[in-house]
Amino acid sequence: MFLAMRLVGFTIAFGCLTPLVTSAAAEQFPAKLVKFVVPQTPGGATDVFARKIGQMLSERWGQPVIVENRAGAGGVVGSDVVAKSSPDGYTLLVTYAGSQAINPSLYPKMPFDSIKDFQTVATLAVTPFILIVHPNLPAKDLAEFIALAKAKPGALTYASSGNGSVNHLLGEMLKADSGINTLHVPYRVWLRQLRMSSAGRSTRRSAVSPPSCK
Repeated sequence: MFLAMRLVGFTIAFGCLTPLVTSAAAEQFPAKLVKFVVPQTPGGATDVFARKIGQMLSERWGQPVIVENRAGAGGVVGSDVVAKSSPDGYTLLVTYAGSQAINPSLYPKMPFDSIKDFQTVATLAVTPFILIVHPNLPAKDLAEFIALAKAKPGALTYASSGNGSVNHLLGEMLKADSGINTLHVPYRVWLRQLRMSSAGRSTRRSAVSPPSCK
């Protein structure tokens, strides 16, 4: 049951493009280690993309590429690390559209400007969100799930990767559109969210299904 799509891509601290261009004759980029900052926990789709692309670029560049996970506040923590990093192109943010486009509407005070403080480099992937339920739940499609939730208001729960995350907002959108009442259970660690759903402690969750990882 596909609910939405998201973009995963590179951004860098604004201002790094000019020094990269003007110093191209003197120094070939990259001349040292490159760091990818992922503002989500290890094991999620964004982390998987970052590590795969990092491996490919490291082989092409002949320079090490490391991935640093800086999760927290729906992507704000990791994004802030990159926003305040040296604008030399060696620290890149690998994130999804939600952390840059949604957070300014959720948080009244942001430590950075999502537009002015970053420069988009490339889109790495477009991935679908899917709705997953425990196999013991008597719902085999979205219509059956909605009917069950309406029959048991407040009894069903749904897991997400944290308050304000795209997963969370999709869950709230589904509630608003269908008129159901389900309880949100946020998890900071993506794998724990998956384990709880598999164990039946959470009746449903929104997940990302990267086409390249199937």
